[in-house]
Amino acid sequence: LGAIIFRDLPLLTSIAGLSNNTDSIGAINIDSTALTNLNGLSGIVRITNGIFFGLRIAHTPITSLSSLNNLSIVNGYIILDDDTAITSIGLNNLTQCSGFLFANLPNLSSIAGLSHQLTNTNISTFWMMSTGLTNLLGLDSLTGSSNFYIWGNANLTSLHGLENLTGNINGGISVWNNNALVDIS
Repeated sequence: LGAIIFRDLPLLTSIAGLSNNTDSIGAINIDSTALTNLNGLSGIVRITNGIFFGLRIAHTPITSLSSLNNLSIVNGYIILDDDTAITSIGLNNLTQCSGFLFANLPNLSSIAGLSHQLTNTNISTFWMMSTGLTNLLGLDSLTGSSNFYIWGNANLTSLHGLENLTGNINGGISVWNNNALVDIS
């Protein structure tokens, strides 16, 4: 199956009708809908053709991605943007992903387990921008990244979770406007 794109559908509340035997999809882009969950995509194991993003969820009232609990491989980035209802990620079975770009998720309080199954622990990038996180536990299996940005996380008190990052971070590190940050060990 190619990409699924649901965009500018403010009354769309369910995609449960998509439930079938599809386990592989090109990409998923859901933007500006009324979806509160991703029921209907629970059989997806692989996202195969993400040139930039493999999975993108933006401007929705979704609270978690736990409906995608079978998702293992994302060729491309997981992008979550401006989803104010998300409190946790719920993707604990990822074995492959290019990176994580999370922005404007003020109620995101946990990314626990996000990187624990990854076999590619050296990812392209991760962004944690304007989240509700207090630490970065969930990224603790990462050993490398080309660059990372940690910006504007009002509750972030520690970078705990990044202890295993080693080597060259050629694209740089940017930690900015995390006013509660007291510990970078």
